[in-house]
Amino acid sequence: MNEDAALVLLPGLDGTGDLFAPLCAALAACPAMRITPQIVRYPGHTVLDYQGLAPLARAACPSDRPFYLLGESFSGPLALQLAAQSPAGLRGVILCASFIRNPHPHAARIAPLATLLPIQLAPPSLMSFALLGQYSTPPLRAALAQAVRQASHTVLRQRLLSVTKIDVSQELRQLRVPLLYLQASQDRIVPARAWREIHALQPLAHKVSVAAPHCLLQAAPQAAAAALLDFFQHCTAQQAST
Repeated sequence: MNEDAALVLLPGLDGTGDLFAPLCAALAACPAMRITPQIVRYPGHTVLDYQGLAPLARAACPSDRPFYLLGESFSGPLALQLAAQSPAGLRGVILCASFIRNPHPHAARIAPLATLLPIQLAPPSLMSFALLGQYSTPPLRAALAQAVRQASHTVLRQRLLSVTKIDVSQELRQLRVPLLYLQASQDRIVPARAWREIHALQPLAHKVSVAAPHCLLQAAPQAAAAALLDFFQHCTAQQAST
């Protein structure tokens, strides 16, 4: 790459941004990479829905150089909401194991129960099964548990509730920059249907399937970094041709 740019990283449900460490290390190891990761961190003890988190994400977008937006899981809709505003300098959007609407609409009727569930008290084995699957390792389990502990029960529950209500179909239709979807082939949280819904509204969107669990960026950071590098090069070439 011959263009300095930023990669604004919007975190998953935990909101800490700490779980981006493996990806950032993989990006740093790419000799052709001239992208600076910029991690957005959500407050762990202040209840904010997507609308409330938007100013934090917007403030992290640089005004002095090109940038890309990556929304991981929970933050995919937020990335699209921001991108729909066509901020100056935005080159492309990446959605990782994410969605544009509730990935489990059949569970909408029990959504109020999300305000009662103590997520941090879930058995570690259950969390590992759902988020890491066969890619679970002691370091990944420890990092995941540490990240989840940093947010309050109330904050995590309300973020889950926000997911059941979100629909950014219109924002996706308004997207005017390239879109990359990183799909985890072993995802036990977000079904394959989520990509099909995105592709139906944005036929030019590109999907890269990675052999990974829902925590794709943590379990397969090198594969994710390689896909990102290809995407950045594509976006740079497209920008140069316009």
